[in-house]
Amino acid sequence: MRDPVTGERRRIDTAVIENGQAQTYEVTSPTADKVGQLAKENRILGIGGTFVRNRSTGQLAPVNGASVIERNE
Repeated sequence: MRDPVTGERRRIDTAVIENGQAQTYEVTSPTADKVGQLAKENRILGIGGTFVRNRSTGQLAPVNGASVIERNE
């Protein structure tokens, strides 16, 4: 889905799918500002962009909310 404000899509860095549920992760530097990116992701989630495709099975897995931010040094 596209963000209704920017018209852009959101690419998730990685998703872990367990028991049919997906937890998404954003991997970034310690100082990167992710406020705008998470706002876009929340807008997309709000209009129904709540699934990711399991690459192994092709099935859609529901997303457990916004991405968890993992900061790497």
